[in-house]
Amino acid sequence: MCAEVSFAPPPEDLARLPLASLQAVTFDVETTGLNTAQARVVEIAGMRIHPSIRDRFETLVDPELPIPARATEIHGISDRDVHSAPGFATAMGRFVKWAGPALFLGYGSDFDLAVLRSEHQRRDMLWTPPRVLDLSRLVPLLPLSGGSVSLEAVAESLGIRVEGRHRALADAKLTTELFLKLVPLLRDAGLFTFAQAERAARNAPDVTPLLRTEQVPKSVGLTRIDSFPYRNRVQDVMSAPPVFADAGDSLSACISKMATEGVTSLFIRTDDPGIITESDILRAIDSVGADALRRPVGNYCSQPLISVSHREFLYRAIAEAASRQIRHLAVTDETGNLVGALTARDMLGGRGSGAVLAGQGIATAGSPQELGRVWSELPDIARALLREGSDARAISAVISRELRALTRRACELAEAELGTPPVPYAFLVLGSGGRGESLLAMDQDNAVLYADDATGEDDRWFADLGLLVSEILDLSGVRFCDGGVMGSNAEWRRSAGEWRHEIELWMRRTNPGDILHADIFFDAFCVHGDASLAASLQSHARETAAEAKPFLRLLARRACEFDKPHGLFGRWRLDDSGRIDLKKSGIMPIFSAARTAALETGISHRSTLRRLRALKRIQPDRAAACDDLEAAHGILMSAILTQQLRDLDAGIKLSSRIVPADLDRLETEQIKWALARVPQVATLLGVPSL
Repeated sequence: MCAEVSFAPPPEDLARLPLASLQAVTFDVETTGLNTAQARVVEIAGMRIHPSIRDRFETLVDPELPIPARATEIHGISDRDVHSAPGFATAMGRFVKWAGPALFLGYGSDFDLAVLRSEHQRRDMLWTPPRVLDLSRLVPLLPLSGGSVSLEAVAESLGIRVEGRHRALADAKLTTELFLKLVPLLRDAGLFTFAQAERAARNAPDVTPLLRTEQVPKSVGLTRIDSFPYRNRVQDVMSAPPVFADAGDSLSACISKMATEGVTSLFIRTDDPGIITESDILRAIDSVGADALRRPVGNYCSQPLISVSHREFLYRAIAEAASRQIRHLAVTDETGNLVGALTARDMLGGRGSGAVLAGQGIATAGSPQELGRVWSELPDIARALLREGSDARAISAVISRELRALTRRACELAEAELGTPPVPYAFLVLGSGGRGESLLAMDQDNAVLYADDATGEDDRWFADLGLLVSEILDLSGVRFCDGGVMGSNAEWRRSAGEWRHEIELWMRRTNPGDILHADIFFDAFCVHGDASLAASLQSHARETAAEAKPFLRLLARRACEFDKPHGLFGRWRLDDSGRIDLKKSGIMPIFSAARTAALETGISHRSTLRRLRALKRIQPDRAAACDDLEAAHGILMSAILTQQLRDLDAGIKLSSRIVPADLDRLETEQIKWALARVPQVATLLGVPSL
């Protein structure tokens, strides 16, 4: 009988019913966590809205596993509370029987419905989703005070007293009171009937990410943006080589040297290198007088040096300088050696100081909510850069840079809660984030690597770290990985020795799962912890792969296996939603081929673009294929990003699938040209023609 438990459809005659006359059920669930695929329900509640009836339902649910302490801190439900509670099937059966054939009202209900669906599927129970009007999608259409769209904030703005938050019945009751307050406001906005409200909710942007961070993003509101700091790296504008002085040199001698060299700062050689700038010299003279000119420069230089990598984006360097209120940065290479200097004039390139600094707040964010607010600015920046004509791959590199920064900050916040790591470790971002090619539809792909002297107890610490980082990222707007590629899972959390052994197994067994794991792992980027651990493992992985010829041949064949998105006469092969997946049909074969070729030839670059360009230099006979695939890659990335921005405006879940019907003639021709180049991955890899 439990296998047939599901929601009953509401009455058919709802469309013309005035909102004030709706007979509906508000509902809410409490869970063991935020991962909708893994979370278990611990409480279900509902309240019936009827002109003459106020009925309610409430039950605890035994999740059949321990409730995490972090979940208990939120809703207050512990293992002891649910010890004698019914299991999910029984509790759900009672709930749907009580609710009957009803319309449901929710607030940010996508999460609740996803958890309920997972619970049904886990038990092979029939799942028929209820008909739900989500009030959170209507709130942004109304002139309410305050910026937040969280249930609590909206309720308070309407004068509703908030009590007992994060218990299911209290939240259902709050949703009921909120609906009754919203009805006259919706009527003023021209939404009189259920059909009008349902259509408005369907077409409104999805605010679920904002609800989960309980913040409204500070929209940058960009129509134009100076793309210079986003298109250029520090090495493109820095002054090089660096100019040095000794700590014992007089301030007067340093002034002469700066004038001769035409620079505004000098690096000072000491045990702890420093820098002297024009501002430092003026402050010294103001403090001591002319006598300062005869004194050693070491007395006045600034220490320690604030440095930035030569490969860093310029907008990040601007953010670093702004946050520290300085105008000069040292520039270092991969080994930490000084290779140049960066001044405020270099950073702005003669422009004003109005560059949008997307990631300035990530480094100082103190909670997932603050991280989510900063993260939510990226689509506006991506849109503005695209309008400026920036290459979509340059935009994806910016998005990836912020994804890495976000992950690093999540690690720092997790460490602050868990304490000092028991052994050295590295936290890795994998896949497109590691390659620097993330667009706006992304999930988490990460792994944990720790030192070989770790114990079983240490691994449990890193399991907690992985779980906490994943939860912080999910709350910030980077959703859990559907495939479980996260450091919270033992499969993606190992010691250095275990990782080496696992990588060697992938290359010996070469089954489809191994190929998938290798594909994700070979693009790893260390965002936090001991970078030398990651570098050593990646070097071992590349060297092992270069010697594993059968493995490389299998990688090459897999890169060439893809479905063409159009038929013999050029018509698109559309899915049920009228879309085609440009990642599967184009982007994936190209980046897989570039990665395989890089492993074969020892190229260490991560991005597809740099791999193709390096391969062209090494093997000129592949230059034509490299050029075509490079151009195709850029066109397809741009098409996906453009569609994602359209979908974001329409409240549609972001993906790599585009709508050909939305394309103009030029866009259609460009995409078809790009897709026609994709079979050249076979030429690139020496695989028989497709």
